[in-house]
Amino acid sequence: MVMVFCSLAIKLGVAIRGVLITALLTWIAYDPNAAVITPEAQGSIKFMFAIVFSIIMLVSLIPLLGFRLDEQRVAEMEQEIAKRAQN
Repeated sequence: MVMVFCSLAIKLGVAIRGVLITALLTWIAYDPNAAVITPEAQGSIKFMFAIVFSIIMLVSLIPLLGFRLDEQRVAEMEQEIAKRAQN
């Protein structure tokens, strides 16, 4: 069951990425059939890679803020793993 949710998260990520990239390229008026990419489109693409995706990566770190891992918790996890290994 855990693998189902892992697979679902990956599939959702791929779908969102595809929609987001397409929307951003449409927003900056990128023309894939153009012989030469305009300087405005080049600047916008650089901006997307440098800023927009950096912001997305920072937002994706928010769930990790609530994940506290100290020595006591690590010891508890190791004991639980050892207990499961014996069964």
